[in-house]
Amino acid sequence: MSTKILILNQDHYNHVNATLIEGLSKIKDEYDIKLYCNSPHNYSYAPNKHDYTIYDMSIFERLWDKCDIIVMPNNFVINSDSIDLKVLNEKGVYLDTNDYAENLSDPEHFPLYLKREYALKDRYHENVFPFCFGAEDRYFYGGQNFLKIWEEKNSSLACMMGLGDHRPWRTIIQRGLSDKYWKREDMQIGSLYGDNDNSNIITNDRNHGLFFEQLLDSKISVDSYGAGKATNTGRFFESLACGCALFYQPINIDFPDGFIDGEDIIIYKSMIDLLNKVDNYLSNPSLLKSIAEASFEKTKLFHTTKVRAEYFVKLCSMKGLIK
Repeated sequence: MSTKILILNQDHYNHVNATLIEGLSKIKDEYDIKLYCNSPHNYSYAPNKHDYTIYDMSIFERLWDKCDIIVMPNNFVINSDSIDLKVLNEKGVYLDTNDYAENLSDPEHFPLYLKREYALKDRYHENVFPFCFGAEDRYFYGGQNFLKIWEEKNSSLACMMGLGDHRPWRTIIQRGLSDKYWKREDMQIGSLYGDNDNSNIITNDRNHGLFFEQLLDSKISVDSYGAGKATNTGRFFESLACGCALFYQPINIDFPDGFIDGEDIIIYKSMIDLLNKVDNYLSNPSLLKSIAEASFEKTKLFHTTKVRAEYFVKLCSMKGLIK
């Protein structure tokens, strides 16, 4: 008998929901899964491919009772008096997609609690498991042949982080790079927006062709923590999937099959450390290429949406949600 999974979509793009829905769409036949969503966001609807969206509230209410698993992201509000939230105690999977290490709900209320920012320093309830989002297909903007991608790169470095008061360290890092390399015409320091060319997903204007073209052209991508010092940022896997050598701050979350400093990622611990490492690796192009290639291949092997969906199925089976 098929396993029926209802995924509650927030009405906006969400990396974790997008990872799960795209991944499950790839393995649903192999694992005999029927997939349903309440909105067309996050690959629930893909033109000329599939539409898992339930547009009729009465059908949604019936599915609520009949589905084997209900995936509920944080901050989701259910506007129906006919819905019994107590069923989440038996078949609910909570997706904690927030930027912070603290839990947004009580893990004891769900058989399974999946956390994006599963901090290494913290201890969590036995129902809580790490669940980083992965590299969506659209991140592989230049395809999956690393050597071809690397041969066509012309820019030395890109640092295109979103800035804001809730992540001030990014402004400091970007300013430090600008102060040192302002004469370099082969570096892109500052955000690029425009040319949204992917009609297969509703991203609320977060898919920019100009951004991906620059990543694809850059040998180094410098990124840092997001809001709340979140480690699992979108630019992390966007950079790796575009064949960049990623320079990042120390990884402080449980990251299964994670990345190793000096092998497939370059970790920097201060502004001076970053600037020194940029100079050192640019002066050693063969080492820079080997690190970029190792991370690209590891991303393809361990960090695709398909791999994340298989991990989700494994955890649900372990908790008895999939028989």
